[in-house]
Amino acid sequence: SDVCSSDLRQALEAAAASLAVVMLAGNAVGTYVRNEAWRTEETLWKDVTEKSPANGRGLMNYGLTQMAKGQFEEAKAYFDRAKVLLPYYSTLEVNLGIVTNRIGSAREAEEHFTRALDLAPEDTAAHVFYASWLADKDRVEEAIPHLVKAVAASPGNLPARYQLLDAYARTGKLDALQALVRETLAIAPDDATGRRYLDASGNVQIPPRAAAPRRETDAFSAAIAESLAAYRDHDFARKIGRAHV
Repeated sequence: SDVCSSDLRQALEAAAASLAVVMLAGNAVGTYVRNEAWRTEETLWKDVTEKSPANGRGLMNYGLTQMAKGQFEEAKAYFDRAKVLLPYYSTLEVNLGIVTNRIGSAREAEEHFTRALDLAPEDTAAHVFYASWLADKDRVEEAIPHLVKAVAASPGNLPARYQLLDAYARTGKLDALQALVRETLAIAPDDATGRRYLDASGNVQIPPRAAAPRRETDAFSAAIAESLAAYRDHDFARKIGRAHV
């Protein structure tokens, strides 16, 4: 009886040990898979699109990672899928404006930008991105009201200020340029971009290159990176939780 009891005890201990090994192995595999999914921003959002295909923001954010890589057709495909789920989301319209412009559909791009502003008239980002697009199409006069509104709504938004400074310089609006330069340097006294509009005596001037019309300016080229950065906080665990809400 004692022998049987001992044998049974040993068998149970062996089974428990085997089960523990299996559980540890399972946990290790699960941890590996999770870490692989969260390894980069791209893999994180790809995982969201696969596990939650009805998550419109997840689809959009994965599209942003593709747009940042220059995969514009791929990005647009994900944005289009997201729009079916989020037909009234102004940020998505802005991203569609950016990507369709890159693909070469200028008219469609403008429709998306104006749609974004119809949905969210006070959205500073929508005004700034649309202004960037207008300036790149040499429609600088049309861009100015959008930038004025963006700066008024967010005085500390230096990128918007830079675009407005450039727009005033390109259109020869010296009085407006002088006021904005002084205001910008009051906020950021050592700002290199603001000081670029000062001559050796400290007077506001229009830099020669700023006065000439340009195409495909750096401002709109940077829009893709800015758009992606708007969703990047590198807290993947918290973000994945929000993504599935």
